[in-house]
Amino acid sequence: MGVENPHITVIIPCKNNERSIARTLEAVFSQTLKPTEVIVVDGHSTDNTVKIAKELGAKVLYEEYRTRAGAIKVGIGQATGDFVATTDADCVPEKHWLENLFTVISASAAIAGVGGMVMNMDTEFSNTGSVKGEGFWIKGINAAQNTFIGSANSIQAKQIGVERNINSISGANCLYRKSFVSGQFGYNPNLKGCEDKELNRRIRRRGGILRYVPSAIVFHYHGRSVREFAKKMLMYGREAARARTIDLQAIPAFLMVAYLILFTGSLFFAPQLGVLFLAWPTCIYLTVVISATFIAALKEKTPGLVLSMPVGYCLIHFIYSFGFLRGLLQKPYSELEAYR
Repeated sequence: MGVENPHITVIIPCKNNERSIARTLEAVFSQTLKPTEVIVVDGHSTDNTVKIAKELGAKVLYEEYRTRAGAIKVGIGQATGDFVATTDADCVPEKHWLENLFTVISASAAIAGVGGMVMNMDTEFSNTGSVKGEGFWIKGINAAQNTFIGSANSIQAKQIGVERNINSISGANCLYRKSFVSGQFGYNPNLKGCEDKELNRRIRRRGGILRYVPSAIVFHYHGRSVREFAKKMLMYGREAARARTIDLQAIPAFLMVAYLILFTGSLFFAPQLGVLFLAWPTCIYLTVVISATFIAALKEKTPGLVLSMPVGYCLIHFIYSFGFLRGLLQKPYSELEAYR
């Protein structure tokens, strides 16, 4: 393997994941670079999640924050490793996952964290061996997220094949030096979403380098419906705005505001331009979306994407934007007493 076996703690936040937790843990325990310990932090599941985790040899802790960030914070507080890796209970890390992450982070003490590629799975293989496939529309959403205009260059969704320094790494696939994520420097447990972006922003402000490692792969089965995805997009947008983690994903929200201002202004000062302001942004948007859709459909050799991907783009752009604009109207977390 070429690297000395380090002390790595793997933390998996979960709640009611009995269908997938065994598959996740088996993948973690089968790593070519063995973790020192595996901690499952449970949000008081009402199914067999905890029982399965204990039977497979994971250390089980409980969290009371009711957030993913809170669960990871609890896990880090009890971690004995010098490095902390996290993934989710609906993910399956490839067997070289930890080895490839550690090879990069150990190359320089200036590297605070590394993260890898997150690839969507269309099919779930549950602990009982049954198979559940993603629906037609969800496949379109997944395909849209794997493009630049669908992910806004987010490493969490977009698949990039080049190792490089980046602004943020995904909580579903990451490895940190514990000194950068423990105690007062760690996750904000009150955040309901975008906790990884907010943490990574503070790490970079402290001078830490974040690096993307495409060879470290985690497969992710969302198991979501279109309605659930829309609710998550609304929440992610709101939480990103309240945490003031503004990046490329916020561009559609600002464009929407600019569009409404121009359109409204044209109705008052130049009514004849109102139709123009209504039509040209829509035509440009549809041209970009349709072009990206046909390129993806041809690349994947999946004609059905021509119908489902545009729906995915609309959900990603407009629902996230509504959530983001709503969050901007709320008091930012930094101004709340509990966050100081």
